[in-house]
Amino acid sequence: MSYDPNQAPKSGYGNPPYGVPPSESYGSPQNPYGAPPQGPYGAPAYQQPGFGYSPPPVTPRPLSDTIRELPRQYIKVITKPSAATFAEEINKASWGTLWVQLLGLALFSLVISLLLIPLYPLLIQRILEVIPMPPGANPLPPATLQQFQTSYLNSVVSSVASVPVYFFIGQGIYYFLAKAFRGTGTFLAQGYTALLFYVPLTIIGSVLATLALALGALAPAPAGLLIALSLVLLSGLALDVYRIVLQIFTIMAVHRLSGGRATAVVLIPYAVFLVLYLILIFLLVFIVIFILSALRPH
Repeated sequence: MSYDPNQAPKSGYGNPPYGVPPSESYGSPQNPYGAPPQGPYGAPAYQQPGFGYSPPPVTPRPLSDTIRELPRQYIKVITKPSAATFAEEINKASWGTLWVQLLGLALFSLVISLLLIPLYPLLIQRILEVIPMPPGANPLPPATLQQFQTSYLNSVVSSVASVPVYFFIGQGIYYFLAKAFRGTGTFLAQGYTALLFYVPLTIIGSVLATLALALGALAPAPAGLLIALSLVLLSGLALDVYRIVLQIFTIMAVHRLSGGRATAVVLIPYAVFLVLYLILIFLLVFIVIFILSALRPH
């Protein structure tokens, strides 16, 4: 069959064999999965800055329920450290639970300090055994021991009262630094999530320090003192490093900050303290050199 240029476009081979497909037979294409889930801050959870997890909204709960769940939360945040882990606990934050943890930690510190009272005279005795002394000298007079115990009790009372003070000062510094980096969290959420690792790590550190001091007081010197000092320093350093890591995760979760900004928030106070400490050491050395040079005869 020859091609006819005068043939109508809709006749013969010009017509589609099955007709024109209906334009609205299937409707407009739809997303079978619906809209992406929205986080509480408006953007999808996986698009949130920081760590990619959207914390659930804060819901009021009975104080007894939150206190009963604290041991489980302690184990969870310590054994599974991540920003998402802390974000899952934000909705349980309340001032009542925060103060219960602070007061419980202060009471625990008081009990540990009172238990250490019988150990300190023995520990001082072990230290004095290492220091060379003249024959017949009394290494620990009763009056000196009584004065030491009195001053120790006074320091115990002041240290227990300072537990919440130091906590609020430290977390307040982190909070204002986080706001300077455009953090969006609240102080309550930050303080509550910080206590979830601060309380158990403080308890672990206190127990390890007590066992080390008991070993140093009861074991023969100087081996016992060396082992006790090593345990205190190593355990304290390890717990402090882990505490810094968990604090970074807390800032990420609460304030919706990236890992770099949260790290800067936590490490800036340490850097400032180190600089001030070095300046103080420099000034002390300068003063000592100046006094020695002034006293030297010309």
